[in-house]
Amino acid sequence: MEEAEGARQEAAGDFPRELVDFMGSSPRLLLVRGRPRTGKTAFCLGLSEAVSQPQNVFIVSTRALDPVMYEKFPWLRQNEARDRSFEVLFQVARPPPKKTLPPPKPPEEEARIKSAKEMLRDIMGEVPEPSPAEGPEEPEPDRTELAGLRAVIGKKDVRELLRVYRGLARVPPGASGLLVMLDRADRLCEKNGIELAQLAGVLRDDLSAKFGAGLILVLDRPTADLDGTADAVVNLKEVGQGEDFLGQLELIRLGDLKVKYPRWMYNLRGGRFKVLPGMRAIG
Repeated sequence: MEEAEGARQEAAGDFPRELVDFMGSSPRLLLVRGRPRTGKTAFCLGLSEAVSQPQNVFIVSTRALDPVMYEKFPWLRQNEARDRSFEVLFQVARPPPKKTLPPPKPPEEEARIKSAKEMLRDIMGEVPEPSPAEGPEEPEPDRTELAGLRAVIGKKDVRELLRVYRGLARVPPGASGLLVMLDRADRLCEKNGIELAQLAGVLRDDLSAKFGAGLILVLDRPTADLDGTADAVVNLKEVGQGEDFLGQLELIRLGDLKVKYPRWMYNLRGGRFKVLPGMRAIG
């Protein structure tokens, strides 16, 4: 690849500066599209590090992540342990109904609660205790917080999404840069019979307004009707064959901004995403 005037492209670490500045300025909905094996997961995990802090990232995936991802992003295992601990707390430590004495918990449940709290303190600091006020019948946040989500999923037990709301509700006050990533969001919706465009709109509004969190939706297939819902749209594609992967990132939209450098070349050397400023893009 020969160098072009694009050598003036400005990167922030491994990503286009325009993208990092846009995503870091306020909660956004980013749509990431690309065929399988174009590096979408590596792109999203690396971008999460660039615009947030690992302990403030929540990931929903319909598949087991490649073991290489755990080597390149060690915080993934810690986040998974945190999410399991949140699940334990909501299942066995939710507040009892008002004016009702809580039944004694078996010793094994007490041990699970204690272990979950200790793990969360190690990861996120002090975790708020459940409120003594009247709690829901189900192990989930207050129903008013779930009104929009429930309107889309109905009575379906989409545990992956409920877990995100539960986790965000437990984040200590004052946390900033919260980010939620839905890997293969289109497949998650197919699996549960959910309309993707409706879910994207609800999550965008809920996460931003109620938790101040941004949202990344990762898709395996183009979905044109989502472009208008998203604040930013990125497309990844493979353009070179050989010993090293070579791809092209296209910044299709960043809000109302005029994107100076919409096309960037990138590679996935070492399992991490990295743009290559100055390489001539295709098209």
